[in-house]
Amino acid sequence: MVIHTRRHRLAAAPGDPRYDALEKRLLEQPKITVPTVTLDGQAGGVIPATDGSGYAAHFAGP
Repeated sequence: MVIHTRRHRLAAAPGDPRYDALEKRLLEQPKITVPTVTLDGQAGGVIPATDGSGYAAHFAGP
């Protein structure tokens, strides 16, 4: 399951058709309007930590 999920995230495998409508909405990247806290770990080992400003355009709420 984990391998399939990874392949799906990379668009290398089809997803579950039950979620097609939801995935289409998510691809539109609607703004997040609810109060939100973002966390960025320094020891993740995959992507370096940032100040979060690169994601700011995706948020419209506090």
